[in-house]
Amino acid sequence: MKQMTGRLREEREEEINRYLRSPPVMFELDRTVVVEVGGVRLSVLTRRRNSQVMDDGRRLWEGDWAGGWMSIFSSSSNRHARLDVGIILLGWKRARSVELASRKKRPIQSSELESQISQLQEDLKKMKEQLKSCESSNSQVQQEADEVKKQLTAKSAKIEELQLQLLEFSTAEDNRLEMLSKISQEHNSKQHLLDSTTLLSAMNEIQWMKQQLDVMKSETGQSEDSKMKKTEIYTLKEEMAGTLSNIENLKIKNGERGLTEEKQLEIANTTIQSLRADGYNFLKSLNSVTSKLEESKVRVSVLEELLMEYQIVAEDNEADRRNPPCKVECGALQLELEQLGVALKAAEA
Repeated sequence: MKQMTGRLREEREEEINRYLRSPPVMFELDRTVVVEVGGVRLSVLTRRRNSQVMDDGRRLWEGDWAGGWMSIFSSSSNRHARLDVGIILLGWKRARSVELASRKKRPIQSSELESQISQLQEDLKKMKEQLKSCESSNSQVQQEADEVKKQLTAKSAKIEELQLQLLEFSTAEDNRLEMLSKISQEHNSKQHLLDSTTLLSAMNEIQWMKQQLDVMKSETGQSEDSKMKKTEIYTLKEEMAGTLSNIENLKIKNGERGLTEEKQLEIANTTIQSLRADGYNFLKSLNSVTSKLEESKVRVSVLEELLMEYQIVAEDNEADRRNPPCKVECGALQLELEQLGVALKAAEA
């Protein structure tokens, strides 16, 4: 029994010396300070005190340490738990001195790291907000592009309809002008023929009357009944005067008909000129609408290119956000996002 006790002591002292020869290592993990000595870790945690057995047979102790809580994991089975506790406590004392010395030597570096971490977190938050803003701007640009496309489609349909109406209108006007020209020519030819026939008939009648008058004049010197001849001559003169008046009336009527035809032709020419002016104005408005349509197409293409660039930038920003951030990359990304915002405002304007 004494031999077994002596052997156990020697084994314990050997293990203690082995653990003490291992230099303690301390590092910080979030709000927890972890000290590792010879494979054993001491952690300052904000948990309640307890002692429990782990699944692999190790035991966990938690207790006060430096104003907080201490968690101790044993590195052996339950029958060597006291030995491990002693070793852990010895390692803890050494780790505590190392921790205090490191805190005295590096207070400024820790604060700088904390400030850098907080700054990077703020930059990351700003980058997320800018990414959301960029995505909303992309959706707005997409909506505007869709709206412009709808307007372009409606304008194209309207222009096609106007072109069809203009073609129908031009065809109808050409037919109408051709019909008016034919009617005018036919009327002029018929009227000319009628006037020529009437004038020829009147001239023949006058010639016949002159011949009769000459005959009667020659017969007056030879006839005994001069009064009857004079009466006949007077009658012939009256008939000739009536015929001349009829001829004058025909001439006046022909002149009035000519004036009426001239007025009708002037009205027709005025109507033709008005229709041509309306057609010219319509073509001018159609050209204006076509130019506006081309400008809208150019604007849609520019908006689509901006949208593709913003989507590419948004994907690049998402990929950069998944990587570990740093100050230089955050500053460059922020500057690039500001430039994209300015370009988007210019495109919307």
